[in-house]
Amino acid sequence: MSDITASEALRDFIAGRLSTAGGCYMWATLHSSMAAIAVGTVYASTSLNELSTALGYTAGGKTCGTITQTDGKLDTPNVEWTASGGTLSCAGGCLWINDSNDIVGAALVSSEDNAQDASDGNKMTYAFTDPIEIPTPA
Repeated sequence: MSDITASEALRDFIAGRLSTAGGCYMWATLHSSMAAIAVGTVYASTSLNELSTALGYTAGGKTCGTITQTDGKLDTPNVEWTASGGTLSCAGGCLWINDSNDIVGAALVSSEDNAQDASDGNKMTYAFTDPIEIPTPA
């Protein structure tokens, strides 16, 4: 059996597979405190100081829409919530990934300690600044 040569094409194939329907699913969640969130965290139903369902936010987060892939980098579109019935406030947000369309059991990809407020009727936009980079295999 021959060895597979490490290449950018292989990296882009893997990243592209992850970014297609059925490859992976991503969610964004908002949190009142970022203190308990660490590398290796797995999402369990409304845990880790996630905001409860109120003021325009729904516990369990929001799907991130179409995931794009460019040169081995996965990126998600910005996620928005519209404040309703008062001011929506968070201490930060998290990005989660799973191979099934269920946030429970999803792995933490990124967390950002970025407090935000949106007054009633206004949008809170959460932009995850760093795309996930899949390096060229060694």
